[in-house]
Amino acid sequence: MNNSPYKLQGLSQAEVLMRQKNGQTNVPFVAKSKSIRDICRDNILTLFNILNFILAICIIVVSFGRPRLLLNMTFMGVIISNIVIGIAQEIRSKITVDRLSLLVEPEVTVMRDGREHILKPSDLVLGDVMLLRSGNQIMVDGKILLSRGLETDESLLTGESNPVKKSAGDQVYSGSFVVAGDAAMTITKVSGDTYAAGIAREVKRTKKSNSQIVASLNRIIKFLSIVIIPLGLLLFASKIRLLNGRSDLAEIVVSTVAALIGMIPEGLVLMTSLAFAVGVINLGKHHALLQTLPAIETLARVDTLCLDKTGTITTGQMDWLEFYPIADEKIQAATTPENWVKSLTAGGKDLLLAAAIQTQIERNATAMALKKPLAALHDSCPGVALPLPSPDLLLNFNSERKWAGAVFGDTLIYFGAPTFVLPDLAVAYPAIYRKIENLASQGLRVILVAKLTPDKQREIDPDSFDFSAAQPVAVLTLGDQLRSDASETFSYFRAQGVTLKLISGDDPHTVAAVAGRAGVPKSDSVIDMSQVPADADLREIVEKYSIFGRVTPHRKQALLRALQANEHTVAMTGDGVNDVPALKDADCGVAMASGSDAARASADIVLLQNNLSAFVPAVNEGRRVINNIERVATLFLVKTIYSSLLAFLFIFLPFPYPIYPIQITLIASLSIGIPAFFLALRPNKRRVGGAFLRRVLYASAPAGLTCTLMVVLMITIGSVCGLSYDKTSALAAITLLTGGMIVLWQACRPWDKLKRILYTACILIFVFELIFLSDIFFIKPILSPTLWPFLVLLLLYPLFQKLLTRFGCVEFLLKLGHFVHNFWQRHQF
Repeated sequence: MNNSPYKLQGLSQAEVLMRQKNGQTNVPFVAKSKSIRDICRDNILTLFNILNFILAICIIVVSFGRPRLLLNMTFMGVIISNIVIGIAQEIRSKITVDRLSLLVEPEVTVMRDGREHILKPSDLVLGDVMLLRSGNQIMVDGKILLSRGLETDESLLTGESNPVKKSAGDQVYSGSFVVAGDAAMTITKVSGDTYAAGIAREVKRTKKSNSQIVASLNRIIKFLSIVIIPLGLLLFASKIRLLNGRSDLAEIVVSTVAALIGMIPEGLVLMTSLAFAVGVINLGKHHALLQTLPAIETLARVDTLCLDKTGTITTGQMDWLEFYPIADEKIQAATTPENWVKSLTAGGKDLLLAAAIQTQIERNATAMALKKPLAALHDSCPGVALPLPSPDLLLNFNSERKWAGAVFGDTLIYFGAPTFVLPDLAVAYPAIYRKIENLASQGLRVILVAKLTPDKQREIDPDSFDFSAAQPVAVLTLGDQLRSDASETFSYFRAQGVTLKLISGDDPHTVAAVAGRAGVPKSDSVIDMSQVPADADLREIVEKYSIFGRVTPHRKQALLRALQANEHTVAMTGDGVNDVPALKDADCGVAMASGSDAARASADIVLLQNNLSAFVPAVNEGRRVINNIERVATLFLVKTIYSSLLAFLFIFLPFPYPIYPIQITLIASLSIGIPAFFLALRPNKRRVGGAFLRRVLYASAPAGLTCTLMVVLMITIGSVCGLSYDKTSALAAITLLTGGMIVLWQACRPWDKLKRILYTACILIFVFELIFLSDIFFIKPILSPTLWPFLVLLLLYPLFQKLLTRFGCVEFLLKLGHFVHNFWQRHQF
């Protein structure tokens, strides 16, 4: 094929083969999500799981010849469930995001051996001459050889929404689009060397989770990992001396494992995963995809939301906002485009302008915005036809003259950039010029409409018209099209006390105008970041201003880091390659499905239908997760506290450790796991406040210490009274279960019908297991009447808990945890 307007030779076939041999081909850089192998590894090989695997192996080893002891491995069910949930959710998110990238691969046109060839982007080589036409996506970096009014949209790379004019010698970049004109370019960079690929490499940078819940769990597990192994060895060694008729090695191993698994809050990890997973499912109904489970919590804690303009709060299209008629050389009161179009049905005077707009063949954002009201009238009133005349000569938009129009008889109606439509506008019509300047300063795109009677309208070159006799007819204003749910979403965040920041590569005034229309507070607090020195104190700037214009990708990242340095929890929205660095650094990154592959792969949340309104259910789901996990975490940490203290105390006490692993499973299921599952799913939109771990410890520490005290008291009295190990073990299990049910009673407040049913059901399940399954759980001796008097001591539980609360046991545990944490950091375990 050889119909190219550019007489260029391009590469020869021999040159192409040589470049292919040298590896100078365009293997597209793909911003891939995490591989399935990495997902499985990250969910299986955790410190938490490794500790439990080691304990399970210990049970297996001592169970040879005594298979009944394998019942004590039931705790592994929780571990496996947690692994499966984590892997399944991440793989589900990966598949969904990867599918978004499976678009039809575009074709490109190149010149080779003096002829046009249509190729796939992967067939391009360095030095190819590629032809660019309106609507093409530019797949590689290059330099313009010849240009005929080429304009590109680089918003995915820079955030700047206005078209960029390109002339011979100018650079063009992969990831941009041709919006007007055509050109020939030579390819200077391919594959991973391109500008877009350089920014997109940020996708590969590992992002640290900012979940307080996950961080608190990790802190607890780190603390336990320091003490659990030496504590287990000491406990085991201390009981070796008890190898007599009362116990054997297998029982000592099993009881030691029981002590250690009780210390690990495996149920809380599972419950957190379940709560997050349910949130993911709920958000899926609102077309929001969570790629990492903790992101739902992080979004609920956000106090600052950073918004990109182009493609995020705007659609990338334009809206025709107002029509200003001009009469007696003065701009009159504005009307809406819809009302203007309706006036045409009665034979309005602007039929020629309507016809000039309607007949334009350009499909750029401006032309589409101007045509929309005319199309809307046809759609709403199909029986109404505008009496539009047909033009004698159509003059389409040209990037050199900056206007378009049509000739009707002896009249030219044309419209475009004001100073190109009327070059002497400022002198001939100063009042109109001042009004246009004022509108432009508000960030609006202003179009001036004029009419002219050419001397030779059919034969003359439009570029040589004499515009000194032209008369202004109207002024049109256009603005970025807002997403339909933007204002409502921002109103919600304002009501929730979340600070909004608009950060864009666009002109600051344009950004401010969009912010004002969208309802972003303090839209007049604007700064042009291109005027800010590189060494400026951004921490002060981010607090002072709300609107940031002319922001480069890495400056956007720096602004976000400055907010985080000021102790803000920051969410960032974006859709372009230019947003990738900031999305990776944000506490919660949110991308649009219509955005670039790199943005989607970098984000924690993807809005599958580009709906900002999905933010609201995401925040509510996060609040449900945080508030309910905080409620049920009390139940789990009570077990961790008393298990840790009992393991330590029984190193010195002259009694066997009294709890079996399967008894821990029974206690955890009835007083913690089953009720926590239902409590964690209850609706809860209360605003989140305070540090998660501190709040939970204040509720759980007194109960954990009380359980410890009660068990030691029971075992000591029982041993003095000559009770056997089986009986003291059953007594200890019932004591801990009673303490757990009291804590559950407190966690259920305020009571409702569902909580009463739940609490009663847990008690009935225990009664059933006590009567019919007591052998399995090693609690049959509790049915002996000789133990009933000991149960009276359980009445002392509320008194002990109240006293321990008053004596500041929580502060002691917090200081202990802080000491161990610092010890861990210093020695880098």
